[in-house]
Amino acid sequence: MSAVGALASRTVGFLAYDGVQLLSIAGPSEVFGAANRAFAERGIPPLRQPYAPRIFSPEGGGVVSASGLTLQTDPLDNEGAALDTLVVPGGRGIRAIMAHAPTLDWLRATAPKVRRVVSFGGGAFILARAGLMSDRRCVTHWRFEADLVREYPDVKLVGGELFVRDGPFFSAAGGSASVDLTLRLVEEDHGKPIAIHVAHMMVLSRVRPGEQPQLGAELRAQLAATPRIAQAAEWIVDHVFERPSVADLARRFAMSERNFSRTFTREMGVSPQRFIDQTRLEAARRWLSSSTISLDAVARKAGFSGAEHMAQAFRRHLNVTPHAYRQAVQANDAAAPFDHESL
Repeated sequence: MSAVGALASRTVGFLAYDGVQLLSIAGPSEVFGAANRAFAERGIPPLRQPYAPRIFSPEGGGVVSASGLTLQTDPLDNEGAALDTLVVPGGRGIRAIMAHAPTLDWLRATAPKVRRVVSFGGGAFILARAGLMSDRRCVTHWRFEADLVREYPDVKLVGGELFVRDGPFFSAAGGSASVDLTLRLVEEDHGKPIAIHVAHMMVLSRVRPGEQPQLGAELRAQLAATPRIAQAAEWIVDHVFERPSVADLARRFAMSERNFSRTFTREMGVSPQRFIDQTRLEAARRWLSSSTISLDAVARKAGFSGAEHMAQAFRRHLNVTPHAYRQAVQANDAAAPFDHESL
């Protein structure tokens, strides 16, 4: 992590192309811009702005994003050495850019020169096509996971998570997960207080860890059409630490236990007990990845009866103990050197 007193401007280069997802450029750019403003608001006067985003495209000029808005870009050049971070977003135009040999050559030449390489969503396909993701852990959008495994079996897909790190390579699921990962990059560069400050500026409810599922319980809780089922699912997410039972939930929402279970399962796709179990597991993973509190404390906050109960759930669903899970998350956060010889 860089010391705040030794700030240097970090140039972040985004690769754009016709059909690129706008959110994966605009969202992270706003995070970096907010980080620049955060230093001034916290009374830290850097000599230069901490981040300087730039957008590149194969030919330069206007690029039409997937949403129809046009981005003004610089042409690909030989300034890769001046970049701190290279960002490759996804979008509906990835197949054309994957077939564009000059762009792939530029990526291969630029990646070894930068401090870190980032992909959002389908950007993982572009990096894999350039030969940069062999034997590396990565994520992509949940809709494209099977395609990535089929087309690039040498990539170590981590299914369902928001974002992961493999040495200097970072990848996120795309969409709003690009903002989550960018906050993580800001935290790595300048510390957690700055990242939290930026999250507050952007009115985010919290900074999500990479291990959180792309399709989490909080979002699934809003799928139900029946108001009482939707309210029950949201109540479970907010009160899982109270260890609710199915019978308690049925009484709380004025339904018979049999009718509650049948209706919940039909609308949510899983039984109430299964939803509770999934919510507990997600809560425990968040606490393990974002805190240093004891396993007993994590178990209580996640709604388990104790550390052993939590360990049983981890072994059953993740084939790992909570302690080993926490160690693995911390190890994955550690930077590894860029192996130039592998390119």
